[in-house]
Amino acid sequence: MWSAIQQDPEFGREVFEGVSNVIKFGKRPGQNLREEYLADLYIFLAKQYPDPDEERIVSLNDSIRTWRVYSTNSSGTWYV
Repeated sequence: MWSAIQQDPEFGREVFEGVSNVIKFGKRPGQNLREEYLADLYIFLAKQYPDPDEERIVSLNDSIRTWRVYSTNSSGTWYV
């Protein structure tokens, strides 16, 4: 699936947008990924969902960016 996501970023966005609101608190996204895969995931998410330049209402993109940040939280705990 990862190769399909990398080859078609729009498909990748659909996948992550579909799962971004169903992630369970207490579990770290990507916690079972090897470090190099987690790095690839972070880079993909950072490119697809760059940080906003201005403040606004929380959007789906904001949710994905939060997921991206939490995927690198080494403690495995979600902070909100």
